[in-house]
Amino acid sequence: MLMILAAVALSVDIGDMIWRQRQVQGVVDMASLDAIRALGDRRDTSTRCTQALTYARQSADRNNFDYSLSGFSVDVYLGTVDSNRNWTQLGPNSCNTDPTYNPTSANAVKVVATRPVLFRFLPGSDNVLADAIATTVGQADLHMGTWAARASTTYLSQYDKLLTCMGKGGGTCSNQTSSLTAVGYSGLTSATINMGSLFTQLGIGSTSDIANTSVNYKNFLTAAATVLNAQGGATNVNAATALTSLAATADNTLSFKFGNFITTTSGYGSAAALNMNVSDLIGAAVEVANTAHFVEVDNLGLTIPGVSSFNMKMSVIEAPQWGQGPADGSWSVHTAQIRSEFDLSVGSVMVGLTSVPITLKLYVETANGTGTLSNIACASDPANGSVTVNASTSAVSLYIGEVSNSAMTNVSVDPAQSNGVSAATLANVAGLVNITGSGSMSLAGANNATVTLSGPFTRTGTVGTFTTNTDTLRNNLAVTVTSLGLPLSTGPISTAVSALVKPVLDVTDTALLNVIDALPGVSFDLAGADLWNTWADCTSRKLVG
Repeated sequence: MLMILAAVALSVDIGDMIWRQRQVQGVVDMASLDAIRALGDRRDTSTRCTQALTYARQSADRNNFDYSLSGFSVDVYLGTVDSNRNWTQLGPNSCNTDPTYNPTSANAVKVVATRPVLFRFLPGSDNVLADAIATTVGQADLHMGTWAARASTTYLSQYDKLLTCMGKGGGTCSNQTSSLTAVGYSGLTSATINMGSLFTQLGIGSTSDIANTSVNYKNFLTAAATVLNAQGGATNVNAATALTSLAATADNTLSFKFGNFITTTSGYGSAAALNMNVSDLIGAAVEVANTAHFVEVDNLGLTIPGVSSFNMKMSVIEAPQWGQGPADGSWSVHTAQIRSEFDLSVGSVMVGLTSVPITLKLYVETANGTGTLSNIACASDPANGSVTVNASTSAVSLYIGEVSNSAMTNVSVDPAQSNGVSAATLANVAGLVNITGSGSMSLAGANNATVTLSGPFTRTGTVGTFTTNTDTLRNNLAVTVTSLGLPLSTGPISTAVSALVKPVLDVTDTALLNVIDALPGVSFDLAGADLWNTWADCTSRKLVG
């Protein structure tokens, strides 16, 4: 009988110890989640140790843990936690021992609590100890492409023609514009719009809606104008007026899904919190809506020495992708993948007694550039914070050549890899002559470059090069002249064609490609890309130990 009573007494005391252990563990779990706020909220002028210890003790009080009693204690240590959840203590002492300790590198706290437990039946007592580690969960947004703030009203006409043509769902556009003004253009490239307000205006209320709702492009422009007018201010109102003009010319059947260019890794709330540049937003939306559509803009309006007129053909193979979330490698952003051909009228050569016009054709294929957040450093003053990005841009291929319209829009086959880029037909006169030109070059991209974006928002940086040099393409030019009937001396004709084409290739980089590369929202990125970050938040907290 005595053995049974002893066993019961032992089980009661052990059960009480286990219960008290769980109780103290709950206290430190809550206290560590409160204490971590000391590292992200620096409005308090006290040291991080003092503030963290205060928060931890306030939390213990709320959970009826009286650390002032004999044998009871709550203490805090500051340290770091890496991506593998490994804890490293900073400094030799606890915050109770050294409340002046104030390490700026700390990203985690450990709260330790002890209390005595008096045995009910067995003689004596014991102590229970529990600890918990909490860290901040930084989140930030990341964009990659051509940052709108680099825009210049010098190229307002080209921007307007491209957006208007794409807003019609592709096809051939001849001098069609939305009559965008310089004031409206400046509004689009300067204004920002809250995505949550835009989602509400469009009836999008969940992560699933972002990913799956088909949004009419024309209605999207109108809804964005409504939100901007409600936000108020001259810049927003000017942007709203420009959007209304674009909506008036847009095709009513064009549609897209936000989920095709905005990641939802962190849920609806994070996506809704984004404030997007309006020009970037409409550029991405219209590119998604035109994926695999063929777009041809006649007479883009650029002045290129030696060129009397030219048109641009393009197809969006993959739209850009932007996103927001933690720096955990689970998501990335990328630029658009675009195929384009430029047909430039460069003059005429004499073939016998006939003046034959020459059209230089350039095919350009840009692949995706990619960026992944590798680190988020938050600060109460954004000027002291930063995000770090691992970014790469792919090589760009340039050809004196042409691609069929069907190959231009075939998303499953790369013309450059399937012999789909043929020699450019510079001239073809039935019964007289066929003149072709060929040549190619590649622009190397940046490989896994580390770029830190710091300072006040919007933070910006670049990866790769933004200057294209077509000298190699000029040097690689090969002209072939084939007589289609009459006997011709092809050598002089080839020389005359080269004399027309080579000077144009000398200036095509600066007068054409670099200009198109700088148009905001078009995402025509040649081996270089902008990176930009508009917000970062380290107020989210989690237990890691």
